[in-house]
Amino acid sequence: MTPHTTGRTAWAAVASAIGIGIAAAMSIGKVPPAMPLIRSELGLSLVDGGWVMSVFATLGATAGVALGLLSDSIGQRRGVWLGVAALLLGGVLGAAAGSGTLLLLARVVEGVGFISVTVSAPSLILAATAPADRNFAFGLWSIYMPSGSAIAMVLAAWALPLVGWRGLWLGLLALLLLALAVLTLTTRHLPVTARSTQNPARLIAETTGRPGLWGFALAFTAYAFQWISLMVWLPSFLMQDRGLSGTAATLLTALLVLANVPGCILGGWLMRKAVPRGWLLATASAVMALSAPLAVAGVGPDGFRYALCLLFSFAGGMLPAASFSGAAAHAPSPKHLASANGMVLQGSNLGQLLGPPLIAHIVSQAGGDWQAATVTLAVAAGCAASLGLMVVRMEGGKRIAPSPSLPH
Repeated sequence: MTPHTTGRTAWAAVASAIGIGIAAAMSIGKVPPAMPLIRSELGLSLVDGGWVMSVFATLGATAGVALGLLSDSIGQRRGVWLGVAALLLGGVLGAAAGSGTLLLLARVVEGVGFISVTVSAPSLILAATAPADRNFAFGLWSIYMPSGSAIAMVLAAWALPLVGWRGLWLGLLALLLLALAVLTLTTRHLPVTARSTQNPARLIAETTGRPGLWGFALAFTAYAFQWISLMVWLPSFLMQDRGLSGTAATLLTALLVLANVPGCILGGWLMRKAVPRGWLLATASAVMALSAPLAVAGVGPDGFRYALCLLFSFAGGMLPAASFSGAAAHAPSPKHLASANGMVLQGSNLGQLLGPPLIAHIVSQAGGDWQAATVTLAVAAGCAASLGLMVVRMEGGKRIAPSPSLPH
C-alpha cells in the first residue's frame, strides 16, 4: 500500500483493518475457555493442552518474515484474503477434528491465516492515515489481539453450554466473514502499491538488518511469553485452585484480556504526545515484572491478586502499541512494512509458542503449584525492560514517527 501523505485519515478504513485483526484474534481467545472440554473429549494432558494453544504460533515463530515477504510480493490486500481463507479452512478442520493430532494440524493452518492477516493489515492502515495520525493509528491497531481474544471468551461463556466447542469454532467463522466484507467495502478506495519485484533474499536481509526491529521483536517475545501464558492458564488456575465455575473463570479471564485494550490505546496516545517508544517498553515491562509474580505468588487476598493481574494486562498493552509503531518506523521502506511486521510478529509468536507449555511443564513438575512460575515470569519481564532501554539508546530518547519515507 502507498502511504497516505496528505488530507485526512480514512478512519473507517483504519477501523475495518483493526476489525479484521480482531476477528482473526478470536481464534486465539476461543481456546482457553474451551480447553477443559477439549481435554476431556480428546483425552489431552495439561502439556498437550498447552501445545494446542501454542502450536497456533509455531508457523508465526518460524516464518513470520517469510509470510510478510509473501504479502509484500502478492500485495497486502491479497495477503489479508489469503489469511482469511486459511483461518476458514483451519476453523472447519478443527471443528471436525476427532483427535488431538488432527486438532493440532488444524491449529497450524489457523496459525498461517492469523499471521498472514496480521502482517498484511497494518499496510492498509499506513495507506489510510495522514502522517500526524500514524503513531496513534498503529497504537490502536495493537488492540486487535486483546479485543479479539476477550470477545471470543465472552462469546464462549454463552456458547459452550449450548453448542459445545465445535459449535463455537464454526460460529466465530461467520464473524470473520462479516469482518472481511466490511474491510473490502471500506478499503476499496485505498491506493495500491505495485507488487515488490525485489530479490526476496535481499528484501529479507534489508529487513532483518535493522537493529531496531530486533529490539522490538525480542521485546515482543518476552511480553507475549508472559501475557499469553497468563491468558491461557488463568481459567484452569481459577477453577482448580480457587474453585470457581467455568463461566466465572472465563468471564474473569476475558476481563483480564480486555484490560489490555486501554493500555494499547494509552500507548498510542503517549506516542502521539512524543513519549519515546523505548520508555514505553521499559515502563510497561517494569510494572509487569512486579505485578504478575506477586499475583501468582499468593500475596494478599484474592481480590488484590486479581487487581494485580488487571494491572499487569493494562500496563502490558503499551508494549505492543510501541512495537507495531516501531516496526513501521524502522522498516527500510513502505514496501518492507509487511516483512517488518512479520519480524516483530515472529518474535511475538515465539513467546506465544514457548510460554504456555513451559509454564505448564514448570507447574506440573512442582506438583500443580502455580507459584513455581513466578521466577520465570519475572525474568521474561526483566528481559523486555532491558530491551526497552536498548531502544531508548538506539533512538536517542526521541520519537521516530512512521512517515511516508519511514525515516530512522
